[in-house]
Amino acid sequence: MRLWVVKANENPESGSGGWHWDNYLFGTANDGQEWGGPDWVRSHCSKKLIREDVRKNDLVVCYQTERPRGAIRGLTRMASDGKDDPPDSGDYNLLNFVPPEDALNLDSGLDIRALYATGCHPKCFGPGSQGTIFPIEQPDFDAIIKALIGQSCVQEAALFKWLRGAGYLSRSQAQTAKNITSVRLPDDDDAPPRKVNLITQRVVRNTAKGESLKRLYDCKCQVCGYRVAVPRAGSGVYAEVHHLRLLGANHGGWDNRNNMLVLCPNCHAEFDAHAMAIDPRTERSVCYGRNPKSGKKLKFRRGHVLAPENVQSSWNCLFKTKPGPAQTD
Repeated sequence: MRLWVVKANENPESGSGGWHWDNYLFGTANDGQEWGGPDWVRSHCSKKLIREDVRKNDLVVCYQTERPRGAIRGLTRMASDGKDDPPDSGDYNLLNFVPPEDALNLDSGLDIRALYATGCHPKCFGPGSQGTIFPIEQPDFDAIIKALIGQSCVQEAALFKWLRGAGYLSRSQAQTAKNITSVRLPDDDDAPPRKVNLITQRVVRNTAKGESLKRLYDCKCQVCGYRVAVPRAGSGVYAEVHHLRLLGANHGGWDNRNNMLVLCPNCHAEFDAHAMAIDPRTERSVCYGRNPKSGKKLKFRRGHVLAPENVQSSWNCLFKTKPGPAQTD
């Protein structure tokens, strides 16, 4: 099975009639299966490929070349070997695709810049490439498949079902994207990350205090009010506890409720990254950069009061932390 890129253009510079892939991909079962002809395919290189290399069931990337940028519109297969037109003329310039109902049209086209962003730069998409049909290497084709998934151009299940039906993937490979070893980017690993044994030291927290505080707030974030629902036994909700004055290193924080906030995972991450703090004067949230959570009045329940020195410690971090990895607590 060979892999091809076939280009179409609605406004070709030659002045001959243009064509758009959507005319085929969204057409009827009898519309647009044969494509090309002497007025469209003129490159000697393309004609040679159609004559010698194009075979039935080869896979085709449907590429629309309109400027300022091109886009991949779908995937299809060859319904036959390359053809000559007129018949028996020896002028091989005609491609025969499977009916549109057997092709894969994308929910949205893949902008070629999104493919370049993955590090994949097939020569056939670049400027100066002359012709209509181009062979594409398997690593580049696989990168296109991953880009289609990453850019949500098509539902993953539908894509792998089509690839399996086209003979590109086996049944076992098509079960899940994680098992598809042929669909990979150039820097993908061939094995899981290695493991090492470490001796480490960590703070032993009093989890009972944190759990009781989460129950006090019914697992609702004190900043934004969001409560995460999770499919598990018990409460079925989830929240996290943040320590304003960090417990680790030399921060000197204590594992007490007057040093704790109940937060959703997002707000917790922002506190850990020193991108959010509490204004000691107003007890309102202050955020780094533009953030709709800035200025929120924190919710407090009876019996939960923060120690001013802990609030001040977090506040100082918002303005004094240098760029670097976040410290979690």
